[in-house]
Amino acid sequence: MTASKTKRLLYLMSELEKENDISKTDYLARFGISERTLK
Repeated sequence: MTASKTKRLLYLMSELEKENDISKTDYLARFGISERTLK
């Protein structure tokens, strides 16, 4: 099951607020999405 774009965005924003340095690969792996999806 893939998370909705909204959930992904909220996750991204909350991690940035907590000043966690999340890498692109961690983000992709967490949501099981491919590079193509982000373009």
